[in-house]
Amino acid sequence: MTPDEQRAAADWDAFAPDYVAAQQASQLPFVAAIQQVLQASGLLQNHTVADIGGGAGRFAVPFAQAAQQVTIYDFSAVMLQYAEQLARQRQVTNLKTQRRAVSSLLTQRRPIADLVFAHMLPDLAPAQLAAFSRLARQTVALSRVTGQTDDFFAPLARRFQQPALFETLPDLAMMTAYQRQLQHADIAFRHWQWHFPVTETWTQAELQAAVLPLLNFQQQQTVLPELAALFQQQQQLQVTQTYQITLLIWPGTGR
Repeated sequence: MTPDEQRAAADWDAFAPDYVAAQQASQLPFVAAIQQVLQASGLLQNHTVADIGGGAGRFAVPFAQAAQQVTIYDFSAVMLQYAEQLARQRQVTNLKTQRRAVSSLLTQRRPIADLVFAHMLPDLAPAQLAAFSRLARQTVALSRVTGQTDDFFAPLARRFQQPALFETLPDLAMMTAYQRQLQHADIAFRHWQWHFPVTETWTQAELQAAVLPLLNFQQQQTVLPELAALFQQQQQLQVTQTYQITLLIWPGTGR
């Protein structure tokens, strides 16, 4: 690994417990939705699968329950330990892990699996899709969070021009760049998109603690009576966030 990759791996090692806890608490059913597409397309059964940057096995362990063999490639040793633990808990025996950075995989000339999958892979540039496609004997699948909004914090952030009120993870620009790269290379791809709502319950005190530190004094004086009015008839407020997930599938070129 390069020095930058070693530093990033160390950061992920330290962050792993919090990240895995957040995954376990997540209500988003996108893993099942993506797995359903892959299974319906015949891409898991009797196939080998490589999950690039697969971390703690969020996708790989469910995939392994349908596939012939699944290997997670990730540069974080701690994340891979969590994946192995999850596999044991679910009695999955056809899962392997390998500590490798994406950069080292992209230099390979031979394919590593029938299906090569990645979700939210941060280090894959559109220009690297050709090298990434060579890793797959048959199929490549990439998914990302490409949209996120809600019915409370997002409008507030726009109203007061305070982006910190609603920090998002979507990467629509990157997924669009992938599609353009594939079109430029005359590679046919299939496209799926889902919208998943998640509802959280907030008290007035919780909302004030989350919002007020990010506003200036004048904005605080505007928001406080509005929050008080919201909670006149209720003790809790339900806030719904909606996530957009996009999946691309195209033929691999590894031989």
